[in-house]
Amino acid sequence: WRAVGLRAGALHAADAPALARALAGRELRPQVAYHRDSARRMELLDHRLHLVGSALFWLTVAGCFVLIGGILAGAPWVKNNGAAFVALSAGLPAVGTALFGLRVQGDFAGTALRSRATADRLAALADRLEGEPALSRAADLMEEAARAMNSDLGEWRLAHQQHELAIPA
Repeated sequence: WRAVGLRAGALHAADAPALARALAGRELRPQVAYHRDSARRMELLDHRLHLVGSALFWLTVAGCFVLIGGILAGAPWVKNNGAAFVALSAGLPAVGTALFGLRVQGDFAGTALRSRATADRLAALADRLEGEPALSRAADLMEEAARAMNSDLGEWRLAHQQHELAIPA
């Protein structure tokens, strides 16, 4: 865009509605679509991690009940498969805890909320911009949209700075 330079010529008041519609359609609507898609993907990822973690928890509980039942019944398979029960009772919770850590570290639910809020704000601005006949008001709406996108970027940066990963030594 910088290489193109400034447009030569005059912008007349009659051109303002077409310019406002073009800005809404080419600049804001793609951002709205991106943020809505991002929110959907982050919600789905968070939900799937939650489901897998919950399944691992309940599998651990079920395995413990099976083991306790086998011990109380004096079943010979308990002695033969004791190592497997120990591995499962330690391994499944470890994997579930790691998945929970991914959910917390990734803040997928928070990212989804921020993206959805940004999409709603930009969609409202695009709607207002498409119906705006005055050039000065269209410029104000585009500045507000730029502030909304900049605010979203700042919130994302701040959220992810707080989740710095440390590599174990």
